[in-house]
Amino acid sequence: MFKIFTLRSNFFFPLLMLLIICSIKSPAQNDVMMQAFYWDVPVDNVNYNGSWWDTLSAKASSLSTAGFTGIWVPPPSKGNFGIWDMGYGIFDHYDLGNYNQKGTTETRFGSRSELNSMISAMHSSSIKVYADVVLNHIYTNDEQSQDNPAVKQYEFDQAYRSSTQYQAYPTNEIIWKIANASTGDYYIQIKGYLLDWGASSTQRGYDVYIDWTSAGVNGSQSWESEPNNGNGQFNTFPASGRTVSAHIGSSSDIDEYKVTLSSAHDIIIKLTARKESGSGGSWSWDWAPQENGYYRLQYGTTGITLQAVG
Repeated sequence: MFKIFTLRSNFFFPLLMLLIICSIKSPAQNDVMMQAFYWDVPVDNVNYNGSWWDTLSAKASSLSTAGFTGIWVPPPSKGNFGIWDMGYGIFDHYDLGNYNQKGTTETRFGSRSELNSMISAMHSSSIKVYADVVLNHIYTNDEQSQDNPAVKQYEFDQAYRSSTQYQAYPTNEIIWKIANASTGDYYIQIKGYLLDWGASSTQRGYDVYIDWTSAGVNGSQSWESEPNNGNGQFNTFPASGRTVSAHIGSSSDIDEYKVTLSSAHDIIIKLTARKESGSGGSWSWDWAPQENGYYRLQYGTTGITLQAVG
């Protein structure tokens, strides 16, 4: 039977105490496994390097001396967010930190060679390595997404089915697409649902990205301005490929953005849930739970399709 302990950033002190108390290693009566990771382990955001496999390699001997016979590590495959993914949003099962995908070659934990070295170090210390395997958390590129009418209707129903309120589909995993839009003006309306209406509106933020020229990400962040109530008052979207940040003020609030097509084209809309944190010099516009629901209203959606990325 395995007993499981958790390895965290401050685990080394209690481990040291354990080593002092158990200065003479006695034969283990039961196998003991260490959870050898914690959420958001360190990563080099500048050089795109992960160092966690190296950290574990250096601790193999001390873990063995402490009596551990196995470690549990997160999925080692490349995640959908490259080096910033904790391994549970798998993009490529066969990329263990040796292919340049999703913006980085290494995973959050390091390179494939560092992974191999860590496993060798553990085996040399008589420690087995157990990798977490998640088969149903698979992500794709935007280019690999497909039309998903079921997700589209789920969003329009605000995750409410058969008298039951369900969790919102992750906002950032959806691409809204108005296919083959002809020339003219389009008014994109955004609404929120399953948000904390009792909290400050600073906690009900979102980013909306709209592209109608295949511009790709283009330009810096800008902000929605009020009045903008979806009832004849709107913001003109700054340019194709730009991102606008905004808040949903209340359950009845509707934000509206105008885009003008000079030639026929697909209109691509992506939403990301955000929130404000801190104040003054420490203020930041942070990632929020993507189960905070934001969606493109069904109003005026002739010819619209929805693609689910995840």
